[in-house]
Amino acid sequence: MLSPLASGKALTLVRLALAFAGLLVLVGCSNEPFPNAIVRGNTYVTSLDAEPASFDPTYAYDPAADQIICQIYPSFYRFHFLKRNPYQIELDLGAKPVTVKPIMVDETQPDGSTKKVKGEQWTFTFRKDLRFQDDPCFPGGKGRPVTAADVAYSFKRMADPKVNCPIASYLADKIFDFKEYADGFTKNDKQYDEEMPGVRVDPSDPYSLIITLTQPYPQLRYIMAMHHTSPQAREAVEMYGDQYGLHHTVGCGLFMMQEYRAHQDVMLVRNPNAYDERFPTDADPNLKSMLADAGKKLPFVGCIYMPILTESTTAYSLFQEGYLDELSVGSNSSAIDPVTNGLSDEMKQRGVTLHTSDNVTTYYMGFNMVDSVVGGYTPEKRKLRQAISLAMDGKTIIELNAGGLGHEAQWLMLRGIFGFDPNYKNPYRQYDPKLTRAKQLLTEAGYPNGIDPKTGQPLVLHYDCSVNSAAGRESTRLIQKMVQALGIQLEIRATSYPQFDAKVRKKQTQILGYSWFADYPDPENFAFLFYSPNAPPGPNHTSYHNPEYDRLFEQMRSMSDGPERLKIIDQMRAISVEDCPWVYTYHSQDRTMLQPWVANVLAHPMDNSQMKYVRVNPDLRRRFQLSWNRPVLWPVAVIFAIFVCALAPAFLTARSRVNRKLRAAKEEAAK
Repeated sequence: MLSPLASGKALTLVRLALAFAGLLVLVGCSNEPFPNAIVRGNTYVTSLDAEPASFDPTYAYDPAADQIICQIYPSFYRFHFLKRNPYQIELDLGAKPVTVKPIMVDETQPDGSTKKVKGEQWTFTFRKDLRFQDDPCFPGGKGRPVTAADVAYSFKRMADPKVNCPIASYLADKIFDFKEYADGFTKNDKQYDEEMPGVRVDPSDPYSLIITLTQPYPQLRYIMAMHHTSPQAREAVEMYGDQYGLHHTVGCGLFMMQEYRAHQDVMLVRNPNAYDERFPTDADPNLKSMLADAGKKLPFVGCIYMPILTESTTAYSLFQEGYLDELSVGSNSSAIDPVTNGLSDEMKQRGVTLHTSDNVTTYYMGFNMVDSVVGGYTPEKRKLRQAISLAMDGKTIIELNAGGLGHEAQWLMLRGIFGFDPNYKNPYRQYDPKLTRAKQLLTEAGYPNGIDPKTGQPLVLHYDCSVNSAAGRESTRLIQKMVQALGIQLEIRATSYPQFDAKVRKKQTQILGYSWFADYPDPENFAFLFYSPNAPPGPNHTSYHNPEYDRLFEQMRSMSDGPERLKIIDQMRAISVEDCPWVYTYHSQDRTMLQPWVANVLAHPMDNSQMKYVRVNPDLRRRFQLSWNRPVLWPVAVIFAIFVCALAPAFLTARSRVNRKLRAAKEEAAK
């Protein structure tokens, strides 16, 4: 029997062992990467795949930042969540539809004189229930009402050369005296105190903004759906300075930024000052199934948590463990069945669903139309380009270069854009494995079997592109193989993007690989890629020039959608298809995996504010997380056994010493 002292020591050792084992169990059981409030709360957890450059709504234009900005800074219009064929805009901060009336405007000429031109006056009236979020930049820290003056201030920031707004060039030649106001920033330190002549508050209504244009510009409605034109508080910009763009965002959206930690994460929380917004009550026929929450108040989640995960393997592991609610996925992912191009059986069994959405991006090969070999407008030059176009297998390009995600392109326009015809077939994009017509056209162009009659050798052409990955190099080899099937030798000139872009701007390419991502879903934003005044350094990268196309474009761009505009678009298509400045390859798509506890996730190619519609079931998420992350306890048991074994000698030694002392004490007492 142990003495009380020995018993106490033994008990202490046992308690230490149990405490240590308990600690090991706790450590072994917890692999949660985020705090409990995030893992278990009503939070939408998605990720950013790149570090945001800035959250300043005036000049930020990168995809990573845009996902956050659109939650904080809404605009007059928004894109309808469930109407996409075609894409539609609707009022967001707007109180009523815009009014447009024709007026005569005194436009300043380059020599300083003025000239009367036919312009327009647009009036935008904003809701009266808008308030900025609470912030120390306001008196008492309470967000004040939003008025038209806050939108006028946003336009002033767009005109400020120091801010460097990426869409300022769209407005410079259209808003009355925009350039003159912008020039004022170099002469006047208090230019923001001056009224901007072309963008001013209605004197009779502080909630109405009047924009004066020097030419018809129906695309202005899409500009008013961009975050660049969101209301901004001058108090916030001036109080926070350089920090306004990253750590002190101040908007009036449904969410506000709680914290941004560089290279780690972004946390958005519900804005208590937000205006009333509801889930859509109507949808395209194929999206009617998403109307379960029709008419309900938004948002459905209390916060949005976005860890910055630049490694795709890390993001995929977190999704597998149930700690990311959604994840964009490519065809090379193990989650995708390589045969069906759909979800793997494992993902299906987990209840994961796969959503595919269209982008507003066109990929193409362009011919330098001022090049002495592939350029020009004679019948022979056209036929050379047409032959190469017919040799390009669009389906194979999509399968190998885009993982099967995309639609074969027939012209500039894509689905969702007015002017897109799903039944149109470009005569020079109908691939024939035998290349019968392509070879015939090549012969008529003066290059039978691809032979250059000047040299008696295969015609040598050069393909310029920007490639910085193994996948990119594989893509260029595919293009090379298809062209060389005609007998033509295609030499690849791959460089970094800055070098490639410089060559394009200087018209130093022969054939180039490029893509176009639309700024807004209007046919003007696609058709202007062939407008000759937009030749390099503008977006007409091929220097295409057809006077009749230019004339039709100038007529079409200021028209509203309707039969007359569609007729002109069809004429433009016929002209440019025959001239063949491009080989239209494909329009891309994105693919997203969704966890079984998430609803209302549907990416929109023109609008990143869609997270306000998301619904999450936190209880279901937690059950899945626990099921998918059951702790492996045998390592804990082994460590515990090692710990006990390590303690055992000390315990036995202590007991032996105590027992010897007890025996000695008994013997002494017996004497």
